[in-house]
Amino acid sequence: MKKILLLCILVLSAADARIISLQDLVEENYTESELENDKGFAYFKTPKINLISFASSGNTWTRYALEYLTKHPSHWHFKGYSYETKPLRESKRQRTLDRGRGVSAMNPPFGAHYSDMGVDFLNPPIIKRHKPWVISESEGSMVLMRKTDKVIFLLRNYQELYFRRRKQSYHSDPRTLLVEYFKLIALYDLWTDENKLLVYYEDLIEKPEITFSKMLDFLQVSSEHLEGFLKDKELHKKRCMEVYSQARGVSKSQGLQALFYSKGANKNLLKRIENELKTKWPKLFQKYLKRYEI
Repeated sequence: MKKILLLCILVLSAADARIISLQDLVEENYTESELENDKGFAYFKTPKINLISFASSGNTWTRYALEYLTKHPSHWHFKGYSYETKPLRESKRQRTLDRGRGVSAMNPPFGAHYSDMGVDFLNPPIIKRHKPWVISESEGSMVLMRKTDKVIFLLRNYQELYFRRRKQSYHSDPRTLLVEYFKLIALYDLWTDENKLLVYYEDLIEKPEITFSKMLDFLQVSSEHLEGFLKDKELHKKRCMEVYSQARGVSKSQGLQALFYSKGANKNLLKRIENELKTKWPKLFQKYLKRYEI
């Protein structure tokens, strides 16, 4: 019965959305109803900041860090033209149901959980996006992307994402997920140069000061809070993981190392996957994924 209920929720959610081409997304070719629904977000200051990534590429930690460093709120879905502020969930069943609706404990701004972060909710929002081409048709559910928006793209080693899912039973062939991975890269490639920034997950882990400084420069925000943030980084990671664990369960890698899931992977398999990707997406691989080449 529980599985049937969750399936119904997912089906209803999927029916309430439209998938558009990347070119239409970049050119803002939205329908009249989508533009009408978006008017409810007219009060947002601009430019909005889109934090785009494939799932499990450091989006949650980056959102937390940027909220603290910039004092901009971050979010995924919006409800009734206001920020969703549900309390942290204790029940695993409730977390599952909420996730089916696109709402979970980690989707509201972290500043709603931790008031001492000093987030100014009047600042332009940082919007979490995993599938920007899926446009919600529900009024007040999702703000549209605009040409003037800033885009920060978090890119993680595809080998890590492949093997993270290969060990999980809910997906029979994780390689199909790499289609969406490359779709995100293609969207970033199309975005206006002055409004986009590429951040590699590995740099986020191994070079946090340089990487966060680069993001702050791109957003034209002072780095006055960076030194204190890095000094207390372990405290902030613990608080971030408390929220993440309530919504998704305990993270196995804990975001502590660049390579975790693909360690010890069969080299022949890695090379075969690499060759398949180079054949299917040669230009994007050469331009963005050379650092992961075997």
